[in-house]
Amino acid sequence: MTITLAVLLSSIPLLLLATNLAAAQLMGITTAKSLNVRVEPAGGIVDSLSFGTVVFISDSKEKWLRVVYVKSGETKSGWISSQYVRLVKGGAGTSDCETEYRSGAEVCLESVDASLECRKSLLGDEYQGCEVALEYELSTDYKGTSGLNVDVSCESQINYKGRNTYFRQSGSDYSSENHTLYAHSSERGSAYHSFSFGVFAEVYEVKLEDASCRIDGVELW
Repeated sequence: MTITLAVLLSSIPLLLLATNLAAAQLMGITTAKSLNVRVEPAGGIVDSLSFGTVVFISDSKEKWLRVVYVKSGETKSGWISSQYVRLVKGGAGTSDCETEYRSGAEVCLESVDASLECRKSLLGDEYQGCEVALEYELSTDYKGTSGLNVDVSCESQINYKGRNTYFRQSGSDYSSENHTLYAHSSERGSAYHSFSFGVFAEVYEVKLEDASCRIDGVELW
């Protein structure tokens, strides 16, 4: 099971939101680093959404979507550009959960966030490389006196274009992390992925295409 970086909201607000929005049949994930929320299509800006925000779509008009979302514990709504929304299937579930078979304890990866930082060359405006930072939180309902070993893997993918690159190229990186959880505990984790570009590519445009983390295994010790 995999939970994408797009799931930034906790499961409880999302479940309440899905229950109260019968008209919002579609769920989406924002793909822009910072996406403006407007009072109406092409209207004034009233808010902004970070990359990977979960939104519920209640209406559409040409290239605009009216969405409902949760921010700082408050339910809000507005119009955003459909160009920066990826529709997803399924309901409002937000957790990747695995059960440890001996204890019956459940471990959940509750949220994922990601950021893209790129560094430019000292001699020009092209990018030399980029780093993707991912953050997630693990929690468990384990009641015993031992501990749980939890293996988590994360993957990220970028798309980039250079002056000497005729087509958009992609790159991906993968990492694995290990955590120990105790009774009713939680822990934040992070992963970092690095991307380097050739000197002659002269990369001038980079986009974080996707990032995800998942629980690979849970074992009682």
